[in-house]
Amino acid sequence: MGMGGWRAYWQTTVCHDWKRNEIAREDTTLKLRSIGGSMRDVWRVGVGVGVPFAGIVLLLPILSSSRLLIFGVPLVVCWLFGWFVLTSLCMVVVWLAFDRGGDDG
Repeated sequence: MGMGGWRAYWQTTVCHDWKRNEIAREDTTLKLRSIGGSMRDVWRVGVGVGVPFAGIVLLLPILSSSRLLIFGVPLVVCWLFGWFVLTSLCMVVVWLAFDRGGDDG
């Protein structure tokens, strides 16, 4: 490939990709700036992260003092395994309520 071929390749491929990536970076920057304190985002984070956090981290010390057994398994262990399923259900609720439409905002 001669010098003209490399120059044409550079201008059509590399520069075009660079411009497309620059536009994508600007779009991402605008989206990140727009993320903020809308009530929709607060509910999304509250249900998706806050509920499992409260169920596991905040209530676990209270349940750890219990001597209750469920089918021979301590309540704390059952509680933790139950939250595997409940956390997934929280994610499903967030997806159905907020993200199912496909738009990011």
